[in-house]
Amino acid sequence: MFPVYPRVLADPVYRADTESLLALCAERDVGAMAIKAVARRPWATKQASPSPWYEPETTPEGISRGVRFALSTPGITGFCTPGSLALLPAVLDAASAFTPLDAAGRSAAIEAQRDEELIFPLAEKARR
Repeated sequence: MFPVYPRVLADPVYRADTESLLALCAERDVGAMAIKAVARRPWATKQASPSPWYEPETTPEGISRGVRFALSTPGITGFCTPGSLALLPAVLDAASAFTPLDAAGRSAAIEAQRDEELIFPLAEKARR
């Protein structure tokens, strides 16, 4: 299990590491599960919530994009739902209505979140 959401895969180092890991999983016939599929960014000026600890997508379009992105990532065999009961129905609806994103759709999802801050600020600082 590891984070697979559009913003984190906009990072070229993370993307290369993810692709290498997924290739190894395929070679060894091991499934890979995505976490943080509906992550958006760290809590900014809003009051942070303990569940989830990051600011998630909350619109049906954003949730669908995150779920479709994670499940359309080659090698990903499933995803963990977020810890928020408030988001669960929308996430399950998005999973039930899943249709794969093509390469252009995956690129568009990445571009839609490219300017968001990573939810893992320590990893971002380590790259500087």
